[in-house]
Amino acid sequence: MENRSGSSFKVYVVSLLNQQERRNAIGRQLDALSIDWEFSDAIDARASGSLLDAFYGDAENIAPRPLARSEIACFASHRLLYGKIHEDNVDFALVLEDDALIDDGINELLSAISARGIPDFDALIVGYSKLSSHDAERFYIYEPVARLGTIGAVSVGVPWRNWTCGTVGYIVSRPGVEKLLSKKILTLADDWAAYEKVFDLRILHARPLLVFEDFRKFESCLQSDRHALQKPERRYLDVMRLIRGYVRHFLIGTALGRAMLAGFGCRWKNRIGRGNATFLKSEAQGDSTA
Repeated sequence: MENRSGSSFKVYVVSLLNQQERRNAIGRQLDALSIDWEFSDAIDARASGSLLDAFYGDAENIAPRPLARSEIACFASHRLLYGKIHEDNVDFALVLEDDALIDDGINELLSAISARGIPDFDALIVGYSKLSSHDAERFYIYEPVARLGTIGAVSVGVPWRNWTCGTVGYIVSRPGVEKLLSKKILTLADDWAAYEKVFDLRILHARPLLVFEDFRKFESCLQSDRHALQKPERRYLDVMRLIRGYVRHFLIGTALGRAMLAGFGCRWKNRIGRGNATFLKSEAQGDSTA
């Protein structure tokens, strides 16, 4: 798609060829929203072992832990899509996974980004994995973002830190794709903290989120593998996350809190500097969190 200013975008859905039910579900949503889109066939780890070995045997492994083969295949699927986006020569792309639940506000966001020209961010995360729309407001307290401005009806900003929040829905710009393709690495597909560090990727987060994962209907292809590699979560951590969230709201959402962070030379200050680009400056409105 292209508007008068020449800003163009495409919508891609990462999906395994044999997941017809998922493909039908995501297709119905996007067609109902009158969005032009196309599938990007994912790599199936069960059938593509040799491909993964050949493609990533010489990659620098920066993963935070040992990876399951399905996780390697997921990373490779998104990496191959970045090459496709680059070849298609679009200014930005919305990347979805086939278990996404899409809010109809996504159309307004895409139009607003397109109307403003080539984005001056590298990635904008519009959906988190394993988060339902019902629990979103509470999660926004757990993980606040320092608001830099608005794009359409969506507030955008930088979080206290980037984390493995999934790849169910995100927007990547042409400069972002070029950065992601500039070095051959291996990690989790959603290792946003590593992308920020290795590629200096300017990553923004949306509030509210516009994409959620339909994890109750479609079990993640990665989930069983990840359970075997991850430590079990403890319920009492929810209380700790809530307290931590309120502290972060104070630190990044008030002038006093930001002054304290600046005094400590916190790395969060550098993240604000990268995120507060010219694309957002015209709409930045003081100190706030979203």
